[in-house]
Amino acid sequence: MVELNQPSAHVEVGDAPRLGSESAPVQIIEFADYECPYCQQVNADLTKLREQFRDSVSVTYKDFPLPMHPLAARAAEAARCAGAQGKFWEFHDSLFETKRLQVSDLKEQARKLKLDTARFDQCLDSGEQAAAVKKDSKEGQRLGLQGTPSFFINGHFMSGAIGYMKLRDTVMQELGAVTTAKKQSATLVPQKDASK
Repeated sequence: MVELNQPSAHVEVGDAPRLGSESAPVQIIEFADYECPYCQQVNADLTKLREQFRDSVSVTYKDFPLPMHPLAARAAEAARCAGAQGKFWEFHDSLFETKRLQVSDLKEQARKLKLDTARFDQCLDSGEQAAAVKKDSKEGQRLGLQGTPSFFINGHFMSGAIGYMKLRDTVMQELGAVTTAKKQSATLVPQKDASK
């Protein structure tokens, strides 16, 4: 059993990229940095979780580029530029897989994904997505985050490269809590008298 504190925070999701339904019983909000090696490891774990738990888990991605990673903010902007063309998650995954984050690499990845390259280049070169990346980063600061990856799983805070097993156990624990709560609320619903 994973020891979880009481839900510690409400995280604004807004229009952040999400895999899964906003009504999924387990909501994972990840704050990450494309230059962070631990975030790269966790990305594969989150993919595996989504494959295992499907509609029961939703993953939302928030940018939290760390000051020590000079390429991370621009990579986050590039992922958002790809997202404007419906390819956020493909671009996101490729950044973690290739670990190539120079501007020329970002533009090459856009070509490989068959994005409208003129539109992508204009978006990236203009800094069109910089404010959105900064907004996520400021929210992370407001929440007291100090590193990446950081997670809020149904409001419970966890951080670091916690590994697939701990993520899986936390999801299973949360699913159990949701099931228990539904059973308890079902017993509180008055039953209609069938004889009337």
